Amino acid sequence: MQEPDIPGNEAERLRALRLLDILDTAPEARFDRITHLAQRLFDAPIVLISLIDTDRQWFKSRQGLDVCETPRNISFCGHAILDDNILYVPDATRDPRFRDNPLVTGEPNIRFYAGAPLHVTSGARIGTLCLIDRRARNLSKEKLADLRHLADWVEDELNRVRLGEATAIIRAHEERLRTLLDNVAEAILTVNTTGQVLSANASAEDMFALPAEKLSGMDLHALLPRITIEQCAEQLRQDTDDDQGVPKWNYLTVARRMNGIEIPINLTVTMLRRQSETAYIVSVRHISDAERLDLMKREFISIVSHELRTPLTSIRGALGLVVGGAAGPISDKADEMLTIAERNCERLISLVNDILDLEKIELGRLSFNPVNLNLRSAIESAVSFSNEYAAGFGVSLKTTIRLPDELCMRVDEARLAQVLTNLISNAVKFSPSGGTVEISAELREDTQSVLISVRDQGPGIPPEMREHIFEKFRQLESPHALSKGGSGLGLSIAKAITEAFGGDIGVQCPAEGGSVFFLDLPITSDAVTR
Repeated sequence: MQEPDIPGNEAERLRALRLLDILDTAPEARFDRITHLAQRLFDAPIVLISLIDTDRQWFKSRQGLDVCETPRNISFCGHAILDDNILYVPDATRDPRFRDNPLVTGEPNIRFYAGAPLHVTSGARIGTLCLIDRRARNLSKEKLADLRHLADWVEDELNRVRLGEATAIIRAHEERLRTLLDNVAEAILTVNTTGQVLSANASAEDMFALPAEKLSGMDLHALLPRITIEQCAEQLRQDTDDDQGVPKWNYLTVARRMNGIEIPINLTVTMLRRQSETAYIVSVRHISDAERLDLMKREFISIVSHELRTPLTSIRGALGLVVGGAAGPISDKADEMLTIAERNCERLISLVNDILDLEKIELGRLSFNPVNLNLRSAIESAVSFSNEYAAGFGVSLKTTIRLPDELCMRVDEARLAQVLTNLISNAVKFSPSGGTVEISAELREDTQSVLISVRDQGPGIPPEMREHIFEKFRQLESPHALSKGGSGLGLSIAKAITEAFGGDIGVQCPAEGGSVFFLDLPITSDAVTR
């Protein structure tokens, strides 16, 4: 027996079938009329409207058959949906695909089969109208054409939407949307590509002291005097939100009320594309002076960070080349000074990257690319990467991993490495020269999680600081800690990443001294691969 192949568009085909919302529904006269007519027209003992689900064929209408479904892998209709043409089998016992099929060798003892594929509006083939007989027989071209006409009728019924129902649904959606928009605190305008206001919500009426019908048709520049629609379009082209795939621009500016008073606002412009048309949603929020200063501070930090990273990267590359001898021999004194400059450049780049990550965290835009990652290899890679850094402090790294070799977890590899190297580098900085940083990992079967610990031999963390250690810009307030430098952002970022993984991060200070930072990462159902 030859099982039917799976169509290349199977996912699309199943989505189209689900959208019909017809599987496992009660019989309907509109379909039964067609199968009853086909039974009489073709003198066929069995006529079915068969819909091909993931692993079954289910009969929306059936004449001459008691069962309502059969397995897909033995179905004739599973073969029929692979092509637009009618599948015509005059004698199944002579067809190598079907002669040993259970439906041929046993009930219902199929000999003759003719199935016309059924399409939905997207073109996907979701089933058949089929004729079945217990005796071999032939159909003329005219009869096959009649079968196709009846199948077209079935398609019309499958794809039919009552106009009244559709109108009522659309009207209800519009009313819900209008209610939602009118209860939003922000003023919301829709604007076309020429800057003309198309609609406004109730908050926009209050902000600009004009009714919606007067706001409609106005030029956006009259309401927001310091920007133009062309400026919005240009910024959206530059600042596309790659994480969401929706162009969006945030900007601090002023709005002008009809009495001429200007008020500080936070503006958000989002681009909408519908087929060949483009429009903009403009959200306007009145902000206080304190909030405006805070937003300006964030915007300034973001701009400075972005503007610093590119030249710093170039400087680091140039310093590395010079120190490496690419520009020729240099004196020992110059080599020492260039090495210091290169190290400080690395610190600045790390600081800028931390600030950019913090900005993304606060905006909820920290991106992740989860992969099936072998945890043992990930931990060993982080330790290997940190070895040279630790050697510079005269500190050695000791690793104890008690994990199954095959244990994998679906996490972002780069982000997990960022957390691990941050914890290891902190432990190295606070350990004495000649000390050891211990990195361990174990499987906790009772909580279905993996515990990763990084233990140092440093001075420990005062009790009053432990609950604040993961807050941004927090550093230990001691001369020893201040001498180690750092932005105070690393642990805050590590906490945000760990929590995004669904895990927990914390710190313990054993009585014998030092600190133990730990990650507790949950094991998902697909974590272990064998």
